[in-house]
Amino acid sequence: MISLAEITAATRAQRATADRLDDDEARAPALLPGGRAATY
Repeated sequence: MISLAEITAATRAQRATADRLDDDEARAPALLPGGRAATY
């Protein structure tokens, strides 16, 4: 049976991954045609 500690560790790892993905999206904005960064 899975322990509470294992569930907690998995949840923390999942949140950390989501946070890193959010940071990556914030640092690398989508480019519009013509090479201009999207500002929205």
